[in-house]
Amino acid sequence: MGPILPRSPWSARPLALLAALMAFSAAPAAPAATSRADERVPSSEADGSGRPPDGKRQPTRAEIEAFLDSRSLPQSSQAGASLEVPPPPPRHRGMVLEAGTGVAFPLGALRHVSPPSPWFQLHLGYEPAKWFMVLINGDFTLANTSYAARPPAPRTYAHYAFGAGARFQFSLAEWLGVHAQLELGASEVTEEVLVQYGYTQADELHFHFGARLGVEWLQINPHLALGLQGTFRNYPGLDRINDASAPTALMTALALRYAF
Repeated sequence: MGPILPRSPWSARPLALLAALMAFSAAPAAPAATSRADERVPSSEADGSGRPPDGKRQPTRAEIEAFLDSRSLPQSSQAGASLEVPPPPPRHRGMVLEAGTGVAFPLGALRHVSPPSPWFQLHLGYEPAKWFMVLINGDFTLANTSYAARPPAPRTYAHYAFGAGARFQFSLAEWLGVHAQLELGASEVTEEVLVQYGYTQADELHFHFGARLGVEWLQINPHLALGLQGTFRNYPGLDRINDASAPTALMTALALRYAF
């Protein structure tokens, strides 16, 4: 066994230094800094001044209300209140275009010859005032002789009319209106279909007169309105030989109105 060499005192020094370094890094940080930082946080209640930490004064409630009032903004006490709804736009008045379709019911002797028939109408008017309108109109009825005794066989004919009128109109509510109309015009039946049934003047142009009542549903759009109308007319040109009943007719229709 060889000789034992003496241990150098410098061989253990690196290990001691490494152990001391690890012990120092693992030591907990002192809480003193944290506690001192907490003690430095200012409080608005500490000095009774009402100032925030940055030194600026908080505005009072009266100052906030005055600021909102100067800009016409709702105040804090009115934040939950509903805003006022603006009124609906005014109805348009001026040129008016109205179109409708419905049914024409003969009421005189013609009711034994022709059944209720489709009826189409068109109006063009002008409103010098919101309660009054002058207009020109045209309408068209497509009928037949299917109710008449045979022979001859049933035939189709057209009854057209045109004229002018005056309408008085009133609003009962923001969404509801009514009107009454007086009209005068001329009308004629195409071909000689009704002549052989005793209506000797039906295919000639004759005047007619009538009246109308209507109700309108005014739409949110101020240009538009939907209407339900009933028109009563007298047609002297549809007099029948040896018949005393008045040559009248009733027309009912749905109409769409547009004001420019």
